[in-house]
Amino acid sequence: ESQEVQSTRSSLRGSPEGGSFRIRLRTCRNVATSSRKHEAMGTKHGEGTHPDGRGEDANEAGGTDGTEQRDTKKKPWRKRTMEYLAVLFFMSSTFSALLGWMLAIALLLASRATAAIMAVYLAWMFLGPGQPIRSKTWSTPLRNAGLWKHFVDYFPIKLVKTAELDPKKNYVFAYHPHGVICLGGWGNFMTNATGFDDRFYGIKLHALTLKMNLNTPFLRTYLHWHGASDVSKETCRAILERGPGNAIFLAVGGALESLHAYPGEYS
Repeated sequence: ESQEVQSTRSSLRGSPEGGSFRIRLRTCRNVATSSRKHEAMGTKHGEGTHPDGRGEDANEAGGTDGTEQRDTKKKPWRKRTMEYLAVLFFMSSTFSALLGWMLAIALLLASRATAAIMAVYLAWMFLGPGQPIRSKTWSTPLRNAGLWKHFVDYFPIKLVKTAELDPKKNYVFAYHPHGVICLGGWGNFMTNATGFDDRFYGIKLHALTLKMNLNTPFLRTYLHWHGASDVSKETCRAILERGPGNAIFLAVGGALESLHAYPGEYS
């Protein structure tokens, strides 16, 4: 069942004289409604307004009728905590190159068993199947990790589709500006958190990064499992020649441009 709530507002946009209007709201019990659903009746009402233009009877913050204003409710603390942890995990990856080599050296020196395991891993990583470009299949299990959904919700990061892409063709994506850290590039293209794989079905996107990142133990595998590889000419050609639907992602400007990134400026 619905109930009608009448509120009075003053609006400069609705009247050249700055008069107030009577607005009729049709709301359902215990359901929050947004201002976009309000039906302005256009009936002038010259009484009962505050100096700031709000009606005295306005029920904007949630009144006795069980309604509440849109977007006023904060995120649950658990959700917000997960978002903080996701961003913290991503930011800690900036030290992963150093940590990767430290861990590798520690395992090589720890014992004969760990040294043997590490030697096999290094051989697999640099010479064998650890090179996904050389294989017909490229597994990317971390692109759909739930952690990245919390990561993009923190900012938030959104993907806006403006064109259809033919999966029978190959593509080169250019991301700009590079910035200090490619947060938008990571959320939208390195992961599937904003739905790239669903919106552009059939497009297999591979983000390309500095080769030094791919020469680091553990970090190399971590990036490969996101579909990433190094940004060399050979890699670009190898990916695009794998067949139709393959695409590469480049953050133009690189590290040099990151030095020119300043908050609130775009030039």
